[in-house]
Amino acid sequence: MLSEDDFLEDVAFDEAERRRCILRDITMRVRENGVHFAANSPKRATQFMPFAALTGFEELMAEKEADAAKSNDFAGAQVFDTP
Repeated sequence: MLSEDDFLEDVAFDEAERRRCILRDITMRVRENGVHFAANSPKRATQFMPFAALTGFEELMAEKEADAAKSNDFAGAQVFDTP
């Protein structure tokens, strides 16, 4: 078990108090609801793409890559400097 000294050393008072509040909240939730574990599923990553906001993006990128591969002056990946 971590003691406060493990993670509050060299931390400003306000930040230390914020961390204490977070840990108290976590402790309270574990007591009320029990320990929760991440779901182990091959499709788990789909929860991070709920809206598919870029519908058609993969097809567009494949088309652009195919066009670039056909081009005679294609020299592979390009890096662009930003000003």
